[in-house]
Amino acid sequence: MADVYLLHFEHPYWCKAQHYIGYTKFTAEERIRQHLAGNGSKLVAYALAHGNSFECVLTEHYDTTPEARARERQLKALHGLKSLCPKCKLKGDNNGQSEIQSAL
Repeated sequence: MADVYLLHFEHPYWCKAQHYIGYTKFTAEERIRQHLAGNGSKLVAYALAHGNSFECVLTEHYDTTPEARARERQLKALHGLKSLCPKCKLKGDNNGQSEIQSAL
């Protein structure tokens, strides 16, 4: 089993980048624990070291690691992870309020 996961950072960590996509032969939960312990990607470690926090907003499960890796590459090629992020989809052009907040 393998997972693909999407991390949404509280603040952009490089220019306007606010997302990180990865795959793992472990569960996404295990991989996130590795990131938090400093044993993940350098990019996530950099963001965390500069006071940024993240949330895992999407996880996809695959039977094999090659399937997960292929999906990760496919998603990275989109160059628009914001469109996949459920947290970003809630944000509208309502002076920083989400669509849900503005409907209340």
